[in-house]
Amino acid sequence: GVITDLEGTSLDHIIAGLGRTVPLLASKNDATHVKALNILSPGISRTARSTEG
Repeated sequence: GVITDLEGTSLDHIIAGLGRTVPLLASKNDATHVKALNILSPGISRTARSTEG
């Protein structure tokens, strides 16, 4: 599959495999993704989250 950010940009720099754990959040749409991020990181806005490197 293709891993993308909230804007649909491909995140092809993420290398996932059996030898390494990669934190990954997948969702069916933007609303579900934002809700999950808010639950996991209360107090951090979506804008702040999307600008972090």
